Amino acid sequence: MLFGVISSRAWGSRGMSVDITSSCVPSLRKSTILDAMRIGSLTLPSNLFLSPLAGYTNLPFRLVVREIGGVGLCTTDLVNARSLLEKRDKALKLVKTRPADSPLAVQLFGAVPEEMRDAAQYLESIGVASVDINMGCPVKKVCKVGGGSAMMTELDKTAALVRAWSTP
Repeated sequence: MLFGVISSRAWGSRGMSVDITSSCVPSLRKSTILDAMRIGSLTLPSNLFLSPLAGYTNLPFRLVVREIGGVGLCTTDLVNARSLLEKRDKALKLVKTRPADSPLAVQLFGAVPEEMRDAAQYLESIGVASVDINMGCPVKKVCKVGGGSAMMTELDKTAALVRAWSTP
């Protein structure tokens, strides 16, 4: 299983996260836009990603995007690690998937290393290919628990969280 941030994002004029892909750079060869790629042990059919978009990247939307074609990896909405471990309906609905929705990444947020690790292990057990640790969300309800962009203000704690994910 791959852990970490796998796509670059920039904030659009309306505060929406926008994926930065090779298609944004006109000087690149046209053939590079849909090339297969590897990230660690994960092989993707293309280098185009669907970034998490709150309220949009649910299972039906991801399946429609995959049916259109071209996407190499889809990512879920932001999922609270603790809610996932507590099997709350909202968290389970966000990570709901099926074979046609593969490979899939789940974007997790949280600040407790053991909860993040356990949530990642659960996601791996249900077939999720990658976990994206959210370290950029500025929303108050995410930051007040130490997640999102608040993680960038406590680098020692964030490093400990990432180390807790390491597998032997």
